[in-house]
Formats: sequence, structure tokens, C-alpha cells
Amino acid sequence: MAVFPKPQNLGKLPSRTKKKEIPEGLWTKCPSCGEVLFNKELEDNLMVCGKCEHHMTISAWSRLLSVCDENGFEELDASLSSVDILKFTGVTSYPDRLKNYKKKTGLTDAVTSGWGEMDGIRVSLAAMDFNFLGGSMGSVVGRRSRGQLSVG
Repeated sequence: MAVFPKPQNLGKLPSRTKKKEIPEGLWTKCPSCGEVLFNKELEDNLMVCGKCEHHMTISAWSRLLSVCDENGFEELDASLSSVDILKFTGVTSYPDRLKNYKKKTGLTDAVTSGWGEMDGIRVSLAAMDFNFLGGSMGSVVGRRSRGQLSVG
């Protein structure tokens, strides 16, 4: 004879404590070491894991603003946008792909360029954003990457 009777319900036992809901978007798992990182701290560290120093993707704007003085960054050629002069064909038309990436990223092309200040020195800067068509280089990227030394 058993000291304790067998439970009749062999299903899942009720939990005595309530599970806490963790809001989405507060944490990121490092793809390199697996460390769970608080997003605010990760952003403050320019998307570099504090444990293994893995560099995660950062937007062109985030990169530009991180290296410029507090005066910020003045974008040039913001109105330039790629066109499909060669009439590329594929699963999705090039104009449709451009439209989707513009909506997804808020950018008009893969490179953002302009003027900024670093330690009070005016500099010409450009940064490529891989999130816009994988950083594909077209005429706008070439134009924006040429340097701004003759402007302003």
C-alpha cells in the first residue's frame, strides 16, 4: 500500500505562480554567443554584443549620427532615386522592388551621404545600408558616393 494515493488526473498540473508576460522587442539574442541582451543597452553600444563583441547590423543613419558631433548630419542628394533604365526583369520588377525597399527602410537608395562635423571639423560622409536591396550599387549610389568636396 502506497503512502500517498496516485493522482487520478495525470495531465498537466496547475501552476501555482502566474507566468510573467515579457513585452516583445525588449531583448535580442546575440547570433554569435547566444547571450540575451537588453535592446536599450545594445543600441547604446552601437549594436555590438557586450559579451563577445559581435557586430550586428546598424542602419546607415545610425552609423552617420554616431560618428557626427551633436550638430548632426546634413543629407545631400536626398531627392535622388533609382530608375529602371535597363528594364531589368525577374520574379519581381525592379521598380516594384525599389518601391518595397523604400517603404521597408524609409530610404531612397542604399547610400546616404552628406555633410557632418567630427570634433568640430566639417567632413563629407557616406554610409551604405545593406537593408536597401542588399546595398546594391546603381547610379544613385555612385552619385552619392563620389564625395562632396566640390559642394558647399
